[in-house]
Amino acid sequence: MAEKILIIDDDASYRRLVKASLESNGMVCHEAEDGVTAMDLIVEKPIDLVILDLNMPNVHGYDVLHALRTHPPRPYLKVLISSGQSGAAELAQSLENGADDFIPKPAPVHQLIAQVRHALRLKDAQDRLDQLARHMMTVNKHLEHSLQTREADVRRAEDALLFAMARMAEMRETGVQLHLTRLQKYVSCICERLRQEPGWGEIVNKNFIVNLERCIPLHDVGKIGLPDDLVNKASALNEEERRIME
Repeated sequence: MAEKILIIDDDASYRRLVKASLESNGMVCHEAEDGVTAMDLIVEKPIDLVILDLNMPNVHGYDVLHALRTHPPRPYLKVLISSGQSGAAELAQSLENGADDFIPKPAPVHQLIAQVRHALRLKDAQDRLDQLARHMMTVNKHLEHSLQTREADVRRAEDALLFAMARMAEMRETGVQLHLTRLQKYVSCICERLRQEPGWGEIVNKNFIVNLERCIPLHDVGKIGLPDDLVNKASALNEEERRIME
């Protein structure tokens, strides 16, 4: 796609010269004889680069430049100051006011084309980096969402497995219905009370309690591997039974 150039200058002959030089190199040029007309064109058309004269009627070139930098019509718009007052001081002032480059007026055609192409290459690189950054942000959001979803699925699977193991242990004994649920509630109540004590609020936080509740059902999971007579024994354990229990 051809780059769009706006030439802002009250000298019609200079505008025609610049336009002919750039369009012979594949660019599309628009013209404006003053700053007011130029601002309307910039809003209406997708301009990539502006060649801006300084000494124009009604609105000075630096006022136009300030407006473009204060309220950019699009990202990375390039502005090249074109002035007959060429010199180091004019170049420095142009750059300080926000211009991307300075073209002495009149400039040799090859210099004009070279400076315009250089500015457009820079804009293209910035546009590509911006597009890449947006793409990376989109990919990162998708990745974060995928990881969060996966983490939630893994957490649910873990909880189901832990509770199933705990239920297996609970079923080894009789008369202990809802033991695991009650124990989780007891621990949660104790933790909530402990959080009110000085020095414990930061340690026993919500995440700590959630993880503790997940672990509680496993306190008796070892019962799964114990013989029935040992699990259901009502009297004290002997030394051999204690060794097996441990």
